[in-house]
Amino acid sequence: MQAPSLTTKTAEELYQVGMAKFQAKDFDAAVLLFYELIVTYPSHALRESAQFLVAEIFYAQKDYRGALAEFQALVRDVPRGRKVPDALVKIGLTQRELGERDTAQRTWERVLRDYPTSVAARQARVLLRR
Repeated sequence: MQAPSLTTKTAEELYQVGMAKFQAKDFDAAVLLFYELIVTYPSHALRESAQFLVAEIFYAQKDYRGALAEFQALVRDVPRGRKVPDALVKIGLTQRELGERDTAQRTWERVLRDYPTSVAARQARVLLRR
């Protein structure tokens, strides 16, 4: 009997199937597929989007600690990624949900400082006024 083989799916295939599961609201399956992409293809361009979606799923499920860990991992592991400003806004929202209002404000101030012309900066300005 043969041992099961490791994934033979490409990053694109994992992402496409993960997105299909996500759109079908099969979030557990989507998370597993996105994690497989993240672990198997850590340098692939789709990794950033996959990690962002995992974090979004956790946030929507009110698993704020899980969401925070995933958003922080994205910022740490893909520091120049295009989703980093959005991830920082979400980190602030997650921190606020966890009762860490001062930390959330500092996170949003970082968005304004590091990404002043981004859409995320506009969101951070609004959030800082609340």
